[in-house]
Amino acid sequence: MIKFLLAILLILLAFVLFFPDQTKELFNPLEPERVIINTSNETFVNTNPVAVNTTSTKDDIDLQQLSLLVHELINKERTSRGLTPLSYDGALQTIAEGHSEDMVNRNYFSHYSPEGLTFSDRYAQRQYSCRVPVEDVAYTGAENIAIIPLVSTYELHSGTPLSYNTLEGMAALVVDGWMKSKGHRENILKPYWSVQGIGIGVNESLDYYVTQNFC
Repeated sequence: MIKFLLAILLILLAFVLFFPDQTKELFNPLEPERVIINTSNETFVNTNPVAVNTTSTKDDIDLQQLSLLVHELINKERTSRGLTPLSYDGALQTIAEGHSEDMVNRNYFSHYSPEGLTFSDRYAQRQYSCRVPVEDVAYTGAENIAIIPLVSTYELHSGTPLSYNTLEGMAALVVDGWMKSKGHRENILKPYWSVQGIGIGVNESLDYYVTQNFC
């Protein structure tokens, strides 16, 4: 008998990429994409796992460490495909954290704030300039977002329990979800990005709002 947590684990994701001096969107971020996480071929290696459980409060979670774990896994995905790793940008992290915390505080999930501001506006508000020339166009950045619940264990159809109630497992869940989504994966694997920042916010229900910004 599969435990009720096996039913379905949904991760809500969205992505967007903008060109400079125009608002042409390569992907439509208005309707968050729902991706069912299939862990049948997943491997989570926790060499020194940090325990997280359903009795934790949001103040118990080291969001900085979780952000850096996501960053490391993103670079593993890139380097395994012959791409250069991204440097970690503290200014982009601040921008990403601001958006994640705003989504938590005002209970929405979108690249657009309730006022209609995009990540480009958030870059500008922080006086962060991003122009990455590629052939005859310059890119001004990109953004991935995700929201994940805290779940203690997930049972495979084989009956094998898979635990991801660790920071390492949670980071792997985020990156795996993005990599299984075409648009998010393309953002992550763009060869011309050189830096990224990861920002995470968490609500009282321990839902994690993750924002990834690129330049």
